[in-house]
Amino acid sequence: MYIYYGNAQYANETAALAAVNTESFTEAPNTAANAIYVGYMLLRYNADFTVAASYAFYQAGLFRTSGAGGGGGGGGATTLASLTDVSITSPTDYQPFAYNSITTKWENRSTISASLKGNADTATTASYAYTASYVLQAVSSSYALSSSYALSSSYSLSSSYSLSGSYSISSSYSVSSSYAISSSYSTTSSYALSSSVAISSSYSVSSSYALSSSFATTASNAISASTFVVTTALVLDQTVTRFASSASSTAGSNIMFSLATGSYTSAFFKYTVTNGTNMRSGEVISGWNGTTATYTDFAAPDIGTTSAVTTSVAISSAQVQFNVTTNTSGWTIKSLATLM
Repeated sequence: MYIYYGNAQYANETAALAAVNTESFTEAPNTAANAIYVGYMLLRYNADFTVAASYAFYQAGLFRTSGAGGGGGGGGATTLASLTDVSITSPTDYQPFAYNSITTKWENRSTISASLKGNADTATTASYAYTASYVLQAVSSSYALSSSYALSSSYSLSSSYSLSGSYSISSSYSVSSSYAISSSYSTTSSYALSSSVAISSSYSVSSSYALSSSFATTASNAISASTFVVTTALVLDQTVTRFASSASSTAGSNIMFSLATGSYTSAFFKYTVTNGTNMRSGEVISGWNGTTATYTDFAAPDIGTTSAVTTSVAISSAQVQFNVTTNTSGWTIKSLATLM
């Protein structure tokens, strides 16, 4: 049996026991490699083996570590409550431990409180700090009820996006302002559909000559309280919209539109085809450059079957043509074309 002596003295048995696994022992290579670690013994400076309180034996643990059991005059701690720096009061299931710097003990707690705030070095800006705009329960911060995104601030009812602000009813985008009925976007000559169907400023909505058929430019283009009728083409700035229909198609090609391309480079053909209980509606989107045209047909699901109907777009002699081909006759075709 080999015995190695410790190198330090401690104030009491508890302190000596706590240092068993940390104190450095000088051990011969032979025993370190071949001997079995049996245990260790704590002795008072005046140990007397006839006095049990002056010594304590402890059994070694696995892999040459200290064990939990003891023999002789004293024994090691076998429960948390027996440690001198632990205080346990009325423990309950799953309670954690927290260190109390006042009592210098580890104590069981029902709840643990901690601070999650950062500091000037870790915070991105002041507004992201613990007390600033992203506080979850804040009332006075910038994202809270009283701040810049709150009810009373710049995005609130009383601010620039509110009822009284720049996007509100009384402001520049409101009924009474520049986009209102009585303002610069009303139906006056400057914003009319075209010079041929324009209504002059003296006959505007807010004037004594309101938009009724009796003051219309022509009878066929009259504007009444319920209807706005365009019989040929509707021109909106640099676009033109036309309508065409065929009450009963012929078997084969049915050219619904043949329009001069002019300065236009795209067209949108809305269409509907019906024959008895069979029906389909869709839109053909097309574009061209010179004599080369591309198109795609986006259609709703068939009612019945419309597999006999196909659509196509082609450029011929500087004309864009919208063609609806039907394998059988008798189809009703309606189409609306907008060139842009």
